[in-house]
Amino acid sequence: VNDISLNESYELCKTKYKNNFLIPQYALDAASITGRTEDTAKSWIKALRDEDIETVFDLKLMVYEDWERLPLTVFSCRAMQNMLYGIDGVPPREKHLPLNPKLKEYDNKMSIKSFLEDVCGGINRRELVSSWEDRLLAQDIQTVGELKSLHNEDWNRLGLTVYAFRILKNVIFRKGKILIDDSR
Repeated sequence: VNDISLNESYELCKTKYKNNFLIPQYALDAASITGRTEDTAKSWIKALRDEDIETVFDLKLMVYEDWERLPLTVFSCRAMQNMLYGIDGVPPREKHLPLNPKLKEYDNKMSIKSFLEDVCGGINRRELVSSWEDRLLAQDIQTVGELKSLHNEDWNRLGLTVYAFRILKNVIFRKGKILIDDSR
């Protein structure tokens, strides 16, 4: 990295991260490119994992507004976005996510537990069901219909991780994707 410019480093990362990598590799690359320590990278890894983000593809599902919710500094968010989208590139805004008719439509009467089991199974993250269910039940959300009835401001108060927030909103409103590497 020292022999090439920062811009060139970001462009190389943009190409590299078209493939999926675990967050530790990504965070270590971000720290290296920006001249930060390994301890800083470890703090970024923890912050992203605390938000249920385990891979670069999980991070690529985030919209602009989600990045603002991540518990990272402005600088680290910008550096990480540069690695994924190029210098001054940004992820799409939520309002620009396209409708996705390939996403399943769920019955309003379906229980939250059944819904979460299906969604988390679809993203190969079954281990997230109980924590997401606990957060929704703590807000007295018991059915898909109750979740669908919420306004944007309500969603912000659910106490979900950034990843849960994005996946569940995409599924409920059938927008965007829930997996980067296929059509869902």
